[in-house]
Amino acid sequence: MKRLLLIALLCLPVVVWAQQFVVANEGQPIYYRVLDKNNVAVCGPLSNYAVGYKGAVTIPSEVRYRRHRYQVTTVAAEAFAGCTEVVSVSLPATMRVVEYHAFQGCSRLQSMSLPVATERIEEGAFARCESLQQVVIPNGDCEVHRDAFIGCGEALQMECPVQSTPDTMGLYWQEYYKASCYRQCADYVLQVKEARDAEKARMAGDFRKEIRQMMEKEQQKWEEKHGQLPQDRPQLGPPAKRTTPLGNKGD
Repeated sequence: MKRLLLIALLCLPVVVWAQQFVVANEGQPIYYRVLDKNNVAVCGPLSNYAVGYKGAVTIPSEVRYRRHRYQVTTVAAEAFAGCTEVVSVSLPATMRVVEYHAFQGCSRLQSMSLPVATERIEEGAFARCESLQQVVIPNGDCEVHRDAFIGCGEALQMECPVQSTPDTMGLYWQEYYKASCYRQCADYVLQVKEARDAEKARMAGDFRKEIRQMMEKEQQKWEEKHGQLPQDRPQLGPPAKRTTPLGNKGD
């Protein structure tokens, strides 16, 4: 009886959501990974030998595979990473998540307009997109993770809603992400340098003050004991001016 039950369980259909497939769109292959029975994520090539993304890439809102229709809702982690020949990516209205490092290193990507449905942009999603000049995020509730646009250059202009939810670090979009990350990094380095210089100056001043206090105490002890400092002991303050001329070298 147990053997029959085991055989029956083994014969049940097994659904593997991590299944990957490729479907061409406008002449360019788009790679997908199944997330669940209704949704898929755009991912990178299925192997290191496959052709990566190039030129203008248009991602459809829906894709059909093996008589089943899926909605395209996610750009998977590192899906376009290192695709230096990609110049533009058109995202569908169904896109909700851009995972970490999704477009990292797309050095020729110049602009990105995210759909209203976008709920989350993860860490490093657009890292080192050096040519990126404009990013539009219309959703006021979009969660933007820290360093999502790190290394994008000083020319980056952000168009974001007035209201925005803080990320996990408690930083608001208006306070952290609207300026280019390049400028933020430069300002941060300058602030650290100024703080370190101020600390060094304070420590040097404290050290000089401590030495002077020690010398004043020692002077006070001598004065209390002898009434004045001995002639061979140096006085505090600047050295006295020389009143006698130097002698001849032969003397």
